[in-house]
Amino acid sequence: MPGEDDNLEHDQEIPNEGLEAEADAGDQDGQDAEVGADAEGSAEGDGSDAEVGQEVDGEPRRPSRGEARFQTLSKTARELLQSLDRMLWAINPRNDSLEKLSAYLNRYAAEYFQHTPIRCRLAFPGNLPAIQLSAEMRHNIFLAFEEVLANILKHSAATQVSAELVCNRGIVEISISDNGCGFSGEAPNANAAKPETSERLGLSGMHHRLRAVGGECQITSSPGGGTMVKFVLPLPKTNAQ
Repeated sequence: MPGEDDNLEHDQEIPNEGLEAEADAGDQDGQDAEVGADAEGSAEGDGSDAEVGQEVDGEPRRPSRGEARFQTLSKTARELLQSLDRMLWAINPRNDSLEKLSAYLNRYAAEYFQHTPIRCRLAFPGNLPAIQLSAEMRHNIFLAFEEVLANILKHSAATQVSAELVCNRGIVEISISDNGCGFSGEAPNANAAKPETSERLGLSGMHHRLRAVGGECQITSSPGGGTMVKFVLPLPKTNAQ
């Protein structure tokens, strides 16, 4: 889990050698319960010694009911712990600074893509000015950032991601780009009259969260050209230089 006092590194690159691809881990976990239910009543002796996914009589062995239930419970436990960590981080007044936000986003992105085939390059500086941020601002920025990472992992088919934070002349910019499939047409925005798919709701949510803290979410994409999402946030007047 991301820590408060983790040291940051410039242009950190997260390698993926030796790690198994889990790009569809969320969707796969959702299917496990159904697979386990279908497997109920099957003979336990048939391929019971084979690992899940290994072929038995020419077909991949499906997880047993107990294995599927354990995977589901493990996923739920991880999500609950992550949610609790985010909540505690957001309300802890010791984290009310741009430097703490940068450290948390850096750590979260590194861990998010660690066990995936996506290579992640991060540039979140550690020598930021002493700028105070409200808990509301930090929380909204993080939730929008988290949504971008989730969209990349689930929908982009990307192999590389870059994320950085820049602070200059009273403006903070957080940029996340990928080399994935992209999409055509104008980038969706919160006011567009489009079908409310889960993906579009996520994009609308990012616009809403940035506007709630006085910022702006900019999305640029093209088919086959990847996608860039940029959060532009004017600093509070008491902090702007």
